[in-house]
Amino acid sequence: GDPEGFQKNLTGSSFAGLLTQYTHTSPDGYTFGGSFSLKYKTYTNLLYQNDLLAIVHAALMKNGKKAGYTSMYHVFLPKGTDTCFDRSRSCYSPDHRNTFNFCAYHESVAFEDVRNVVIVSIEPYQKIGFCASRASSGASALTNSTVSTLGHETFEAITDPGPAFAWFNFTFFSVVAALCEKFQWKI
Repeated sequence: GDPEGFQKNLTGSSFAGLLTQYTHTSPDGYTFGGSFSLKYKTYTNLLYQNDLLAIVHAALMKNGKKAGYTSMYHVFLPKGTDTCFDRSRSCYSPDHRNTFNFCAYHESVAFEDVRNVVIVSIEPYQKIGFCASRASSGASALTNSTVSTLGHETFEAITDPGPAFAWFNFTFFSVVAALCEKFQWKI
């Protein structure tokens, strides 16, 4: 996919303009801050939430501890990597259908040595099973799958960055992108 291109094109777009009703921030306020790679040594294709938080912490250190509600970190996992929450059997695990419960997620976390909250999305490989989108003119199925999920998690992280500032629709019990997704499937 092209997550960097999506984030760069979000700045000033009408897509970002949709957020103004929730955040009262100009569409020009969502800017791409940069990208980098990190290596994380593991002996399995399964990363637990604590593994991912270690990766996020390393990214923060590499990026000068830049955090807060104006910064977001997207962690993209390579194809073949599964991830599970530490205390449950809720996983992104296309190779183990009985624990395959989500395509991606976002959260806010705090580290003792970082002054501000950290907004994070975890983005496993998306061109698989019910996470996949179809190809379209000018975009492959992988690009559409990655951007669809990235857009979903970006918008939810902006409108729902943590418990104190979450936008939630109590009528449909959903955050903003999940609400849009629910109605898209019913059309």
